Amino acid sequence: MLFRSLKAALPDTPELDKLIDQINDAAAKTGVDWQTITPTKPATFSASSAQAIAGGFPGGMRSVIVGMQVNGAYHQVTDFVTKLMGISRLLDVDSVNLNGVGGTAKSTAQLTTQIFFVPPAAGSVPATSTVTP
Repeated sequence: MLFRSLKAALPDTPELDKLIDQINDAAAKTGVDWQTITPTKPATFSASSAQAIAGGFPGGMRSVIVGMQVNGAYHQVTDFVTKLMGISRLLDVDSVNLNGVGGTAKSTAQLTTQIFFVPPAAGSVPATSTVTP
C-alpha cells in the first residue's frame, strides 16, 4: 500500500494528463473556473546531491513548474488551493497571486506550482549488492 502511495506521489514520468484530471476535479468541487495551465519542460530538481543520494535518487528527482490561472470568489480560490495540496501527486504550491479580492466579487488567481517525478534510470537501485573482501 505504501509503495502504491509513493508511486502515485512520485511517478516515473510527469503524467501531466493525470495532473490535469486532478486539477479539473478540484476545480469542479470548488466551483472555480480554470482558464489556463502552463507546464514547463522537466528540469532536474535543485536539491543538494547529498540529499538526492540519501533519498535514494542517485540520478536526482525531476520537477515541472506548472502555472495556472483560475477565476472564482475568494473562498472558492482558497478551497481550490487546499484541494490541490491534497491530491495524490507530490505538488508544491509556490505562490498564489490574487486580483480583485473582495466580498462576493470574482477573483483571478495566478498560481505557480511544482510537481515531481523520478525517471526509472534515476531511481533504479540494484536489488542486491555483493562486497568482496
